[in-house]
Amino acid sequence: MSYKPLHVYERAGLYLTVFLTGAAVMVIELLGTRIIAPFYGVSLYVWSSLISVALIALAIGYFAGGRWADRAKRTGLSLVISFAALFTLLIPWISRPVLLVTDALGLRAGPL
Repeated sequence: MSYKPLHVYERAGLYLTVFLTGAAVMVIELLGTRIIAPFYGVSLYVWSSLISVALIALAIGYFAGGRWADRAKRTGLSLVISFAALFTLLIPWISRPVLLVTDALGLRAGPL
């Protein structure tokens, strides 16, 4: 399969997209501590759990995205980013019920 090289503007747009989505993941990760703090504090367990979950989610996303990119004829990157943004908007509404359910797991397993 042959690939068409990207134009310089397309390449710059792709780099900008990667930079902005990476920054968004970092912001969500940092805001996660603010959401979890009222329930579990900001201990080493909370930070370790947040970093672990973020890295696991990124690894799964990279794996699934790589497989999708290899099989798809045309990938809608903007559609994927839009769905991620919509799911991110759900965090404020689902965080409290999830944290209340996980409260019984204790300080070590609850934040994870």
